[in-house]
Amino acid sequence: MKTFSFSRIFLAIVTLFVIGMTASSCTKSLNNHDTAQTALLMAFNLAPDKPAAGFLLSGNSLTYNPLPFAGYTGAYVNIYSGTRTVVAYDFSNNTNIDTATRTFSPGKYYSMFLTGIGGKYKNVLVQDEVDSLSGANGQAYIRYINAIPDSTYPTVSIIANGSAIVQQNAAFQSISGFVAAAPGQASINISNKTQTINASRTITLEAKKVYTLLFIGAPNQADSTKAVQIRYISNGQL
Repeated sequence: MKTFSFSRIFLAIVTLFVIGMTASSCTKSLNNHDTAQTALLMAFNLAPDKPAAGFLLSGNSLTYNPLPFAGYTGAYVNIYSGTRTVVAYDFSNNTNIDTATRTFSPGKYYSMFLTGIGGKYKNVLVQDEVDSLSGANGQAYIRYINAIPDSTYPTVSIIANGSAIVQQNAAFQSISGFVAAAPGQASINISNKTQTINASRTITLEAKKVYTLLFIGAPNQADSTKAVQIRYISNGQL
């Protein structure tokens, strides 16, 4: 089995110091961990109308501070493996938003995305298959989550160095697998036929890095901070 190399990682002790950072063009590193005992979990608040979401893992706080909309843990957090319950709650009134249960395997990587709007929310938990990726080919790897609440199926387009690596419809709360992409400029677009969803941006992909695109916000929002937009984070380096 292939594993991530952590030769360049230096944030092993300060994972929780970067709690609450907002997803943007900044990249974050992975943490060293004891694969015999722990798994790794990265959490995101992608619910536009939840400006302060807290997260509990088996009753214990996953973060020191609540995550703002578009915020995430900044890196993978070491957690004990086994069957665990993840609770997202509204920090402002201490009410439960959604609960999910998952078995976390030792040495594996996971992401948890709080999605939804207007009283309908879901914790989307997924295993990140980063340990199956190889950096030997010098490629970058990229995936996306569509966290835009909408009844239509927008089209996602990712063009890396002139080659279309993704061209497909994406259901709400769907998460793609990681696909290889040539390092350099990547043009990203998500749009639907009615144009209630239409966002584009260009990012620079670095060799051997792994990225997650976040399609977030809600259609017809006057507040630009909650409108449809594209963010991204780096899961780490192979």
